[in-house]
This record gives sequence, structure tokens and C-alpha cells, in this order.
Amino acid sequence: MRIALTLLFGLFLLGSVTGCAPKDANIDNKGMLEPATDNLDIIEIEAISMQLWQHAGFTIEHSIATATHLKGQIELLINTPNTTTLAATKDLWHEAHNQFREAATLSSIGAINPGLFAQIKQSFVLLDQQPIQPGYLDYFDVYQHSGIVNDLTLEITATAIRQQHGFSDDTDVSLGYHAIAYLLWGEKQRPYTDFEVADTLTEEQKQNGMRLIDLPSHRRNTLLALQTQLLIDDLSAFHYKLTHPASGLYNAYQSLPVRSRLQLWQQAISHSLIQTAQSVYLKNAETSSDTTPHNQYAGLDLENTQATLMGLQKITAIANQATDRAQQFEQQLAELMSDLSMKIKQRAQLKSKQKQAIANQLEELAELMQPITI
Repeated sequence: MRIALTLLFGLFLLGSVTGCAPKDANIDNKGMLEPATDNLDIIEIEAISMQLWQHAGFTIEHSIATATHLKGQIELLINTPNTTTLAATKDLWHEAHNQFREAATLSSIGAINPGLFAQIKQSFVLLDQQPIQPGYLDYFDVYQHSGIVNDLTLEITATAIRQQHGFSDDTDVSLGYHAIAYLLWGEKQRPYTDFEVADTLTEEQKQNGMRLIDLPSHRRNTLLALQTQLLIDDLSAFHYKLTHPASGLYNAYQSLPVRSRLQLWQQAISHSLIQTAQSVYLKNAETSSDTTPHNQYAGLDLENTQATLMGLQKITAIANQATDRAQQFEQQLAELMSDLSMKIKQRAQLKSKQKQAIANQLEELAELMQPITI
């Protein structure tokens, strides 16, 4: 049977390891299908698998661009703090973070195969780790002198801030999108005056041996600027690992049999859908230390969900020919995306039943992506 140059055809028909496998297929010691000997089929499957991997690289490349734009806006906020520059910076944070969330399916690859793709998981820990311990970064609740911002014993350098990331717990977050978000939003609504720097010290501060650079606003600004540069650095390092032929991550993907690569993407898509369906926002679970919305302080949870699905939709749109079942998947996903866009435009506050309905749709899509018997 000729294999169409299409992602979902490959996923639904060739990626399955259930049912009747091709007679000339071999199972290696990892339980993965070895490719069949039909050269035409393998060439076409190879093309699909490489398109997928290249698309992942393009997504991170776009994330570098939006993070660089965010860096410029943060510099403007630091130099000219006011309600307008702070609001614009928050908007650009959402734009940058949503762009990165389009790579959520790539994150799922690291989650379902942490042995072979540990570098993916490690990169997401640096870039998108959450939930965070807010008091680890800055003042929080009644703890007005807590966090890295107020700890004068800690120098704000790249080395020191990297060492602080995950120092004693996964919620000790000093790097990535969510650390930046807390410095911008604060616990509730951070005022722009938190970014205004003083040019003189009080007598008490002088007597305590403080310098201007020791004041919280100075340290907050320094930390925010540094975190944004480190975000770009980590995105760039991740992009290199995904795209450079000499990288271990690139070669790990290349080492897989071509059919197994498609199966990997199939499983990752399903995993990403289930993770999104089970998110605290959609399930409306009670907030606790280990169950928090992805944008805990920045908000716009529905937009975050939409960005994740937008990335998934781009993956499935790499090719447009499909089986009936794949067409059903694409149609249902498109309908869900349209519904989310409408709700976002209406600025709808979703009720629990509406959130559950979205979660159910996501779970149905994940079921459609499961391997079928052929």
C-alpha cells in the first residue's frame, strides 16, 4: 500500500504497533518497529518524520524571536517605568510564552521517553518550570523582605541565578518564563513603582552600609533583565540541540527507526491532549502546592490552552491528505479551536460545565490519536 505524504496517515496506519504488523518488520529490544523494506514507503515516512522534527526547531526559533522582543520591552520598562510600559511588557510576556507553549507536544516527547530524550525534559525545566515558590524570588504576602531580590548576600549574576534554579526543590524557580512573570505581576498586582529606582539613600540605609544597587528596585530590575537574557540563551541552546547534526538530541531522534519516530509523535500528541484536558484550569481542581494553573500569576489560562492546541494543530497540518479517521481528528480539533477563539474574543468567564466540556473534547481527541488495529 502506497504511503501518502501525510503526517496523520503515517500516524494512524504506520505508527501502530498493535494488530497485524508487516511480516518483514522486526521488533528490536526496545519494542519498536523496524522499518519495512519497501524503499518508496520508507523514503516517504522519513520525509514526514523529518518535517516534524524541523517544525519543532522552527517553533523554538520563533520563541527566540518573541523572547528577544520581550527583552527589548523589559529594557524599556526598566528605563521608563509607568502603567503603560508595564502593561505592554505583560502583553509581550503572554505573546512570548504562548509562542513557546506551541512546543508543548515536543515537551511530551521528553515526558514519554525521558531516557532517550532527557535533554528535552531538561530544557523545559529551564524554560517553563512551574509551579513556582513566589517567596523564593521576591516579596510575598507578609514576607516583605524575602526572595532573591531582597537577599543581599546573593549576587545577581548568571552563575548565581542558574545555581539557584531548583536549589532545594522543584518550585525553587529562578529561570524561565514563570520566574519572569512573577517579577512582572507579583502575587496579585505589582505596581509599576516597584521598578522605579532611587538615586539617593536614606540616612538609615547609609548607616546600614547599603548601596544604591542594593535597593530592591535596583536588584529587581537587574534580575529581570538577566532572567530575560538567560531565557534567550536557553532557548538558543535548545534550538541548537534540536537542529545541529552534531548534537546528541538530534542524533537520538535520527537513531530511531522511521516508523518509531511517527509512533513517538503519535504518543506525544495524545499525551499533550490528555495533559491539557487534565489541567487545573479545565478540571477546576482546588489549588494546592502541586496543582496550580499554568499561568498562576499571569492569568489568561484559556489563551494558554489555545496556544498549546495551536501548536498541535500546526503539527497535524504539515500534510493535508488523511484517512477518514484522521479527517475526523482534524475536523474536531478545528471546531474546538474555533470555539476557544470565540470564547476568548467574548472574554468569557467559563463556568465549570463549560470547562469540563472542553476537557471532554480534548480527551476524545486523545482517544482518536490512540493506535488502531489494522
